[in-house]
Amino acid sequence: MKRKIDEVIELLDFNELMNVKKDIEKGGERISRIVDAKIKQELKRHSSHCCVCNAKINPFSVFNFTLVFGPEDMKKKASFCAIDCLEHFLSNLKDFCGDDNTTFIKRIRKTDRKHERD
Repeated sequence: MKRKIDEVIELLDFNELMNVKKDIEKGGERISRIVDAKIKQELKRHSSHCCVCNAKINPFSVFNFTLVFGPEDMKKKASFCAIDCLEHFLSNLKDFCGDDNTTFIKRIRKTDRKHERD
């Protein structure tokens, strides 16, 4: 179950809250390390199902693939059960973005300009 940060804070007892407060006052190094470790753990984790055919992925197989893409502040991850599913995904992505990726960029810029006018 996913919780918001305020719900997580509610679960802490008084001593844990005081430790968190002290850490924040000292620059939050401990909390930062904990958050960084959790992010690193999540990045290593693969999806359990192929995003193309929805087949269950064996995490120990050398024939599955994970593609990480997107801008630095909004990375996306897609897992594939085999190379043909990866190729299918990339083919559809290429059709969507255009051969040289500029089609997609032009589309985004047009959308941004439209929102600026509104």
